[in-house]
Amino acid sequence: MALTALRLEKKHYDKATKLEQMIDYWDCNACLLFSEDIRECPKCNGRSCYNCLLDYSKVEYAKDPTLKTRNITKCCLCSELNVARVPHRFLTNLLNELKFKCPDCLKSYKFQSYKVHKTRGECQRGADQEENDVVMYQPNAMQNAELIKSLFILERDSKYVHEYIFQTKTLVRHQVTMAQNFPHNFQSVQTPTGRLFLIGGGDYNKMPDSLYECYEIMVHDNTYNILSKDKMKYARHGHSACSLGEKFIIVTGSRKENEGAQLKAECYNTDIDIWFDLPQLNEGRHYHASCSFVDRFVYVFCGISNQTKKYINSIERLPN
Repeated sequence: MALTALRLEKKHYDKATKLEQMIDYWDCNACLLFSEDIRECPKCNGRSCYNCLLDYSKVEYAKDPTLKTRNITKCCLCSELNVARVPHRFLTNLLNELKFKCPDCLKSYKFQSYKVHKTRGECQRGADQEENDVVMYQPNAMQNAELIKSLFILERDSKYVHEYIFQTKTLVRHQVTMAQNFPHNFQSVQTPTGRLFLIGGGDYNKMPDSLYECYEIMVHDNTYNILSKDKMKYARHGHSACSLGEKFIIVTGSRKENEGAQLKAECYNTDIDIWFDLPQLNEGRHYHASCSFVDRFVYVFCGISNQTKKYINSIERLPN
């Protein structure tokens, strides 16, 4: 079998690895086996391995042999004829970070090393040989915990929280018991454990306390209440916030420039209710985006430069 055609059963995948959630992307919807040569249908976005696409297209190739030379296949899901897309190189790079367990010798290897290992027939499993499993960092892995059941969205200039329930695919609106509406240009963060926080925002032309404030929205007996938390160190308006792991929230940038807030980054520990400083940004910005990756890195994207007042396309990564 050609090296590029090697396919693995999902049971051979070593779950003690980072990025384990990516394994499902490489499952063929036709043969249900793992394949590195996965393709996407441009119409239905269904994924099948290239071998299955060729098998499913045999009748069409018999009718028109030029289809194969033009790399046109028949989708195994929607049956449309088209040129299937190959995965983005970002996904291919992630595949090489996955670890697989050899079913014969029980050793764990990164994907490319595993292919070489199997191709060379290096398995020599002894009766007393132990597994060499390596326990690695697992992003968003909560042992014995359920997946988040709902996604919460806060409605601007109101007191309403919209809850999207994944299981029933329904949207429910809840009113939060609070004195005033949510401040203008706030940020909300939902942690992997389902906790919901309201961060910063307020009248830009003034200096209201809300620019520094952090709240947690709590639910008790189907009543939504707001609980004041530790205040931030810097005024936040047009800022960005994201969760890091299960208990940290990272806030960056600001349209307000008091005390250099546009450059400041700070972290909130949800367990002990305290904000602390992080290394500052290289470029002050607001109306930008941020996200965490594998519960280790935080990236800050684009936005508007406080210095030039123009859109910027730079990306920064906070030190881990």
